[in-house]
Amino acid sequence: MGLYGLGATFGPVVGPVIGGYITETLNWRMVFLFNIGPGLMCMALALLMLPNLHERESPPLDLAGLLTLSIFLVSLMIALSQGYRQGWTSPFIQRLLIAATASLVLFIALELNVKNPLIDLRLYTNVTFSAASVIILIFFMSFTGSNFLQVILVQRLLDYPATQAGLVFLPGASCSRSGFPSRVASQIKSVAEP
Repeated sequence: MGLYGLGATFGPVVGPVIGGYITETLNWRMVFLFNIGPGLMCMALALLMLPNLHERESPPLDLAGLLTLSIFLVSLMIALSQGYRQGWTSPFIQRLLIAATASLVLFIALELNVKNPLIDLRLYTNVTFSAASVIILIFFMSFTGSNFLQVILVQRLLDYPATQAGLVFLPGASCSRSGFPSRVASQIKSVAEP
């Protein structure tokens, strides 16, 4: 858990600052190349440190589920990203939305009738699991949406350069990721309770 916490903390804290610096000094496309080094290092560390899991027998891959899910996601993403340009009523966008709907229905039907599904949809019959999934979805949609809008506000409306915009988010990201809010909440709880 500690290593996961380090990764979940380190990226949002340092990422905007490094990304802003790279964008400002080199080119925004370099942000994608910057991840190659840490990715190769993580792969090497995983090979060295993780136990050998090849001995266990893994279930066969659900290729039909993978194909229908891929068609659904790709056609939906293209329709959502191009819909405002080409118009939501254009034949191309309409066909993409029909393909997305049909592949989603087919994916659900396949996953409910396959012995080893790609995603076990029966998990969502558990009310606690479904409620937790919806809450996590809402949380991350609001979190990533607000982060996206804050970056637009700082860079486009306040005219901050990319590095300075990254530095603006550094204190808030550091506090929210360090466990500071939970420690403050526990202190407030201990003071409030006699």
